Amino acid sequence: MDVLTHVFLPLIVIYSLRREKFSKVYFPLAIFAILPDFDVFLGVHRSFLHSLLFLVPLAVFMLVVECVLRSKIEYAYVATFFLFSHLFLDFFAGGVPFLYPIVKIGVGVEFP
Repeated sequence: MDVLTHVFLPLIVIYSLRREKFSKVYFPLAIFAILPDFDVFLGVHRSFLHSLLFLVPLAVFMLVVECVLRSKIEYAYVATFFLFSHLFLDFFAGGVPFLYPIVKIGVGVEFP
């Protein structure tokens, strides 16, 4: 998947589900949709940043920070949706190593 697909497909889904509450603030949160691809800079694509062992604690951290700051918790939900939409889309584009340090084999579906 390319960067535009990872960013705009989740935005379209959020817009279609929350049309009346859609905010311009969701656009900067789209950086979370491409965050897992930053593992390319670590030398291996679809590795540590595509792992649930990294993304789940990150999502919990975002939710806790939102609760502590008493901010709008919907932003943490949207950012979490962006994170996991990346894994969902990569699942259909070859495979994702969900438990990377433990199991390095990716699981997924690849379409011709």
